[in-house]
Amino acid sequence: MGDDLTYTEARHEAFERFAKERGRADRQDFLARIVGKSDDLLPFESLTHILQAHQQIARDEATMIPLEKIVGSVGRYRDFTRDFRPRERVSADRWVRVFRAMTSLEGVPPIEVYRLGDVYFVSDGNHRVSAARANGFDKIAARVTEIPVDPGLAPGDTLDKAIIKAERVRFLQETGLEQRFDRIDDIRFTKPGSYPRLLEHI
Repeated sequence: MGDDLTYTEARHEAFERFAKERGRADRQDFLARIVGKSDDLLPFESLTHILQAHQQIARDEATMIPLEKIVGSVGRYRDFTRDFRPRERVSADRWVRVFRAMTSLEGVPPIEVYRLGDVYFVSDGNHRVSAARANGFDKIAARVTEIPVDPGLAPGDTLDKAIIKAERVRFLQETGLEQRFDRIDDIRFTKPGSYPRLLEHI
């Protein structure tokens, strides 16, 4: 009876935590709409398409990575906020199961991520990242596949800023200007699409 009560209480507490995280996600989205910004995760496919980044280097051994450097997702970038709080489409039952497993002897398997420069994109394990952050963890075990292109992305970059950085890397790759001119850093744009338009004129 005592074990059943403990299980019920723990499950109830996990659902309460999920409800709090959902509420915070709603508030974040509301504030983001007021200031005209997106609170979505960064979309991995869009950025790698711009970069034409096809090479991948898989690391079989799991390693611990900082949760704060996970900035995007593969395919599910709208299911969670930028800090991985769950939105409406996220299953409460599944989130709670993962949340409870993380603090039990059962544990959870490593997530799978792509590394692009100094940041990461989740290919499998979005719920685990969300639950880990809700648990107050700083790091999480991950199997990393590296994309050997560094657009200089940083946690906190907006989608527009991330796109501009990716477009600039592609522009420099296509033109080779970085090897020919010392003052190439003077060429900076603040709107997505500017580098591709400049490339058309070269």
